[in-house]
Amino acid sequence: MAKENGQIDKKGDVWTTVYIDGGWSKRSYGHNYNAASGVGVIIGQFTKQLLYIGVRNKYCCVCARYANRQEMPKQHVCYKNWDVLSPAMESDIIVEGFRQSMEMHNLK
Repeated sequence: MAKENGQIDKKGDVWTTVYIDGGWSKRSYGHNYNAASGVGVIIGQFTKQLLYIGVRNKYCCVCARYANRQEMPKQHVCYKNWDVLSPAMESDIIVEGFRQSMEMHNLK
């Protein structure tokens, strides 16, 4: 749709306007930003289609269970992918989405 609307830059790359949003698994207001999970999305303004979704998790229940037993966890699908402060989750996801937009959707 962006190409048909003439949204092409000087290099020939197609671009579009998007909405971005993010959230955490825990409500925070003014302090105590320590959510265990965060999500970010990029949605096309005109198509209203989901262009990207990313999730960051600071916690894995399997890893935590084995850590409590002071044992090494067995091989498992670990969803823990974040060790930095919680407020940085959303922006990291959105930046990742923009970096992957050319590869995923051929959009800038």
